[in-house]
Amino acid sequence: MSTTKRDSIFLLSWLSNLAFGKTATDLATLQSEARDSLKDAFTNYSTITNKLSSFWPTSWGAPVPSWDITLYSNQGASGTLADNAMYVIQGQDPDNTGNSLYVIAVAGTNVNSSYGWFTEDMDVGNVVLWNETGLPSSTCSTSSSINPSSPYISQGTCLGINTSLNDMTNDASQNLTTFLTQQIKADGKDTIEIAVAGHSLGGAISPALALALKQFFAQNPVSGKTIKVSAWPTAGPTPGNDVFAGLLASNLDEYYSVANSNDIVPHAWQASTTDPNDPFTMDQLCSIYSDLNITTCNININTCNAAGPLSANILVSGLIEYTKSLPAAGMNYTRTSDTDIFQGEADDMCGSTAPNPNTCASMIATAATMTALPKVNPIAINLQKIMTAGGGGTVQAADALDMLTFLSEAGHQHVTSYLVYFFGDTPDLITDLQSIAPGLTDAALVEALASFYVILSNAAAYLDGKTFAPCS
Repeated sequence: MSTTKRDSIFLLSWLSNLAFGKTATDLATLQSEARDSLKDAFTNYSTITNKLSSFWPTSWGAPVPSWDITLYSNQGASGTLADNAMYVIQGQDPDNTGNSLYVIAVAGTNVNSSYGWFTEDMDVGNVVLWNETGLPSSTCSTSSSINPSSPYISQGTCLGINTSLNDMTNDASQNLTTFLTQQIKADGKDTIEIAVAGHSLGGAISPALALALKQFFAQNPVSGKTIKVSAWPTAGPTPGNDVFAGLLASNLDEYYSVANSNDIVPHAWQASTTDPNDPFTMDQLCSIYSDLNITTCNININTCNAAGPLSANILVSGLIEYTKSLPAAGMNYTRTSDTDIFQGEADDMCGSTAPNPNTCASMIATAATMTALPKVNPIAINLQKIMTAGGGGTVQAADALDMLTFLSEAGHQHVTSYLVYFFGDTPDLITDLQSIAPGLTDAALVEALASFYVILSNAAAYLDGKTFAPCS
C-alpha cells in the first residue's frame, strides 16, 4: 500500500467535516452550505486536486461525489447543526488503476453537538452485541450482561453505524447498501474496493461500518464482482471489545489505522494492556503531557512562564478520573493494532516559540469566567467539587487556566497534529484545509472550550463525595 493512497483517503475523510462548528436555520440549509463548500474544495483548490490526482486524475475534471455530502441531526429536519455527516466518492485505486475505489468519508464529532459528545462518543457504559452473521441490531438494544467470548461494541458506535446505514439517504432516497449495490453493478471494473474512512468519532464508526458492509456483501454478493472492504480510521477511540477487535483484524481486507500517541482520544477506551509498549491506554492519560515542553500564561501578570506537568493539575486529574469511570464493567475495550503511530509536537501556544496571544487571551478570559462568583456560578461550583474531591483548596483562575491549557493541547494533538503528519511537506495544503474548515483549527477549538461545562458538570457529579489521587 502506498502513502499516496493513504494520504488521498485521509484527505477525502477530512473534507467530510465541513459542517463542523457551523449552524443554520434548518438542516437543509446547512447541508446545502456544506455541499457548496465541498464543491468549492474540489473546484477551486489546486492543492487538493493535485494531492488527489492518483485517485481522481486531473484529466477527469473537478472531483464529483457520487453521493453528495449528507447531514444528520438527532433533532430531525428542524435541527440547526449536524450530528453526523457522510459522503461517497468513486475514483481509481492509486495502487492499481484497474480497480475502482469507493471512499466513504465519515465525519467526526461536531464540537457543538451534545448528541455527538454524550451519546455517540461517550455512551460506552452501554454495550451492544455484534451479530457475527449480520448487522448489529437496528435498535441498538443494549446487553444487560457481557459474555467475554462474544463481540460487543459501544452503544454510541452502534448508533453511529445505524445512522450511516439507515438514517442517512442520498438524493434518490437510497440508503447506503442500496446505493453501493447499484453503483457496483454498473461499474465497468471487476474489482471494487470500498474504503471507509473517518477521523475522531469517524475513527470509531468507520471500522465498524466497514465490518458491517463486509458482512452485507458476503451475504449479498454482486455477480461478476470482487468486492473488498477496508477501514482507514484516524484518531479514533476504541469502538468495541477484544473479540470485536479480532473480527476487524480477521475479516476486513485491509485495516489501516493512524494514531498520535500524544492524542488523548485514541487512549479511550482501553483501560490497560498486557503489552507494556502499547501507547494507548486510559491509565496513561495522567502523564500524557508531562514530558512535553508546554508553557502557559500566568493569570495575574499575563506573561508566559514554564508550566509544571499539566496532568498534575487536580482539575485535569478529576476529569481523567471521571473519563475512566465511563466504560461498562466487564467490557474489555481493545484497540485493533494501529498501522502508523506518531508523536505530535507540542503546540506551545503561549510560548516564545509559537506565540499566539489571541488564543492566550481567550483562555485567560475563559478561566476568569469559570472561577468568577464561585457561590453562584455553576461552572465554578463544579470546579470546586472536583478540587475538593482531589484534596485541593479553593479553585483559582490559574487552576482553571492550566486545565484549559491541557484541553487546548489535547485539541491541537487531536486535529492539527494529524494534518502536519500527513501533509507537513505541503504546508499550503494545510493552510487551505484550515481555510475551508475553520472550525477545525486550534483557535476555534479553544473557543469551543467555553461550552465544556456539561462534561465538567458530569465529572463533578461523579466525583462529588468521592476522593481520588491527583496525577503526580
